[in-house]
Amino acid sequence: MARTALRIALFGAFGIVYLWMAHEAATAAQPTSLVVITGFLPLSMMLAVWGWQTRARWLVLLALASVFALLYVFTPQLIHKIVWVYFLQDLSCNLFAACIFGSTLLPGKEALCTRLARMARSFMTPRVERYTRQITWAWTIFFGFCVVLSAALFLSGHIEAWSWFANVLNLPLIGAMFVVEFFTRMLVIPKAERSGISETIRSVAAYGDRST
Repeated sequence: MARTALRIALFGAFGIVYLWMAHEAATAAQPTSLVVITGFLPLSMMLAVWGWQTRARWLVLLALASVFALLYVFTPQLIHKIVWVYFLQDLSCNLFAACIFGSTLLPGKEALCTRLARMARSFMTPRVERYTRQITWAWTIFFGFCVVLSAALFLSGHIEAWSWFANVLNLPLIGAMFVVEFFTRMLVIPKAERSGISETIRSVAAYGDRST
C-alpha cells in the first residue's frame, strides 16, 4: 500500500510540474529551451517504458536519447511551435482515456469501473454492477468533453483560455470527478456492498500492473 501511495504521489508531482511548464510555454512570448524539451517528456516516457519491455531495449533508449539531442539542437526552430506539441499531447491523452473507458462499454465487454470493482471485492451485487457501468459512462463523457472543449478553445485562437483549461484546471477537474464519484457512491451504494478508498487504489494499481 505504501509503495502504491508513493507511486501515485510521484506521478501526481510530475504531472503538476509538467502542466505548470506547459502553461508557461503556451502563454509565454519566448519559451525557454527547458520548456521545449519538457514538452516531449510524456510521450518519451511512454516510449521508454514500452521500449524497456522489448528485447531491443538499449536500441530504443539510444534512439530516444538521439531524438532528445536533435531536439536540443533544433530548439530555436521549435520554440514558436511548442504550443502545438502540448496541445496534441493533451488532446491525445484525453482521447485515449475516453477510448479506454468507452471501449469497455461495447456489447459483450465488461465496463472498466465494473472490472476495477470486481478486482477490489470478491463479490458484486447487480446494483453495484449497474452503478459501475454508469460511472464508466460518466468518465467516458468527461474525457470526451475535455477533447471537444480543448480543441474548440485552441483552434479558435483562445490560447490562454485553452492553456488554463488544459494545463491549470486539468488535474483539479479529474480530482473533482473522483470526489463527486466517491460521495455519490456513499449515497447510492450500501456500505456492505461498496469498496473503500484503499481497496479502490489497490485495484487501480493492480489493473495498471496487468496492463503494462
